[in-house]
Amino acid sequence: IIESFNKKESVNLFGRSLDYNDSIGTISFIQCGHQHIDFVGYAYNEVPIILTRTFGSPESSTQPTFDIVFVDYSNLKIELLRIGDGCDRTIGFAP
Repeated sequence: IIESFNKKESVNLFGRSLDYNDSIGTISFIQCGHQHIDFVGYAYNEVPIILTRTFGSPESSTQPTFDIVFVDYSNLKIELLRIGDGCDRTIGFAP
């Protein structure tokens, strides 16, 4: 879906046709919460997929945990300010 959306193409997924030919913008990153680990992976080597752990993680079970997200499109950076267990993170992304 990410690749098709960013390339403005159509894709068939599980018997459903998705047409992004007239879409506007691009997907710069994906953030998911309620995970058991902090993780950053990349879709198609450019779009960060960011996982943020919550309390009850193997590393910590003492406090609720979440990130406040600041997106700096001018400098192509995502700043994650950690609230709870863990640390702040900075992640770059492609234009």
